[in-house]
Amino acid sequence: MSINCCNHNVLVWNVRGLNNPSRVAVIRSIVDDANASVVCFVESKLAAVDRFTISRVLGAWYDSFLALPAVNTAGGIIVAWQSTLVSVSSSRVDTFSVTVELGLLDAPSWNLTVVYGPTDDALKVQFLQELRNIRVERPGLWAVAGDFNLIVDASDKSNDMINRRMLGRFR
Repeated sequence: MSINCCNHNVLVWNVRGLNNPSRVAVIRSIVDDANASVVCFVESKLAAVDRFTISRVLGAWYDSFLALPAVNTAGGIIVAWQSTLVSVSSSRVDTFSVTVELGLLDAPSWNLTVVYGPTDDALKVQFLQELRNIRVERPGLWAVAGDFNLIVDASDKSNDMINRRMLGRFR
């Protein structure tokens, strides 16, 4: 998904793992073509992310990043940006999300939260509360993107196992 907000071109992608060299080559090619000032990867499956990893996957011009490490090769979020194009005035890394306040000199700042929601039903209420807490702390322009591992409508489900209570909470 590509978002163009306030003159930012943001690429958000569930990459389903950055530990395969051939996959990384394809991802790098697409990122180069996207010309994004901010790139967000969900489900990186990387337990550790460093400057070398960002440079290998995105290129040297993505010189700033935040990461939420994967746990046992599950999940993981990376938000990387080009500091020559975008400023990040504040940030936070939570249990299921990474939030950055993005700005340009000629545009109002806005908040971007990138999520990887839990697959475990017992943690989904905690995940939704985390989003509520972020919203309270960060009023104003806000975009949330990523993999929620939740559905908005019963027709989004491919089987009859629907947790209607969770569906209502997510709405």
